[in-house]
Amino acid sequence: MPFISLRDLEINIGVLQVQALALKPAEFEAAERAAAIRIVELAGVEEPETAADAPEWIRQPAAYLTFNALVPRMRSPELITWA
Repeated sequence: MPFISLRDLEINIGVLQVQALALKPAEFEAAERAAAIRIVELAGVEEPETAADAPEWIRQPAAYLTFNALVPRMRSPELITWA
């Protein structure tokens, strides 16, 4: 029950930054799941059935939380262009 899709992550973070991660589907799903748990805890919202059902206002925070969970995978600090 995701808040965002991989495409939402690319839109909010940047295609090149997401591609630099060379994600496997399971890695994205694990990071998105961690972000979803945090969103539910902090915002008190229910998880949607699909990313398309998620409210628009939650997509950017979900993308940043998901990306934050993935950043430790990055090997090169210069890839973190938004920091």
